[in-house]
Amino acid sequence: MQADHLLPIERVVEAAFQSARALEYAHRQGVIHRDIKPSNILLAEDGEAKIGDFGIARLERGAGSATAAMQFAGSPGYMSPEQVQDDPITHQTDLFSLGVVMYECLTGHHPFYDGCFSDLVYRIVNVDAPPMAHHRSEVPEVLERVVRRAMEKDPRRRYKTGLDLASDLAGAFGHLGSPQDEIGLHERFNEARSLAFFHEFTDDQIWEIIRASLWQEFASGEGIFVEGEIDNSFYVVITGMVRVERGGRVVGALGPGDCFGEMGYFSRAKRTASIIAAAHVSLLKISATVLEQTSKDCRLCFIKVFLRQLIRRLSLTPDLTASQDGA
Repeated sequence: MQADHLLPIERVVEAAFQSARALEYAHRQGVIHRDIKPSNILLAEDGEAKIGDFGIARLERGAGSATAAMQFAGSPGYMSPEQVQDDPITHQTDLFSLGVVMYECLTGHHPFYDGCFSDLVYRIVNVDAPPMAHHRSEVPEVLERVVRRAMEKDPRRRYKTGLDLASDLAGAFGHLGSPQDEIGLHERFNEARSLAFFHEFTDDQIWEIIRASLWQEFASGEGIFVEGEIDNSFYVVITGMVRVERGGRVVGALGPGDCFGEMGYFSRAKRTASIIAAAHVSLLKISATVLEQTSKDCRLCFIKVFLRQLIRRLSLTPDLTASQDGA
């Protein structure tokens, strides 16, 4: 992490990807680490990153609930705005801290440290970090965007989950992750190819999407996203069904080949509906960062499909149109 002796960018990204996946696992168990910093990310001899020292970790009271900060605990230089202000925190505080670690590992400079504790706290809460390219010109713009989003001061604009952060890193750096079984990939390709959503895509474009996107499974009754969230990812239903809820009322259902969340991709607006798995469902999750890395023709195909979906929805009832478009 010394400015004159930095790790290769790909090595930092790989460790961050693995750390984000580790945090995803911890968060799914309801555990908030609260002290993510460089010395708590351990590199094994084979290069695998592991997160250690859960000594001040806390349990969330429930999925997505805030946990009161009982005391000022953690390492100030890596705390989130809500943490340094002793406000209630969620697992997103760990994602902010990981963003700070990424920034420092990539540049050799801390994004907020300015000599004294009071200045540090002020800058964490109020001042955006300088672009990483100011310190290291070869940092790609896509990585700037990922780290910037991880360090968003407003948790509503920050990554929602470690899986979301890992997905964007994997989309930008396609070599990440464990090698997937080629038979499994072909099965996913065949499932996607059979859907009307992908009829205008070439085989090469579908492979491009399959390898870069995130394949997710949700059990019946499990929430996929909730009304009021801000995100720029959209989803394609591969198998199963989801229901669309607005204000606690079911206003529609979507099945294989349908997509949702595309308006969040275009406008980055708040979700105006919740999406719940109506049965076990398989989804292809595609983030804006991932889509921007695909070919121009592939992006144009998505826009054509989105427009067709919008026209179809406009022919339905106003309530359903508003709910699904907002989702």
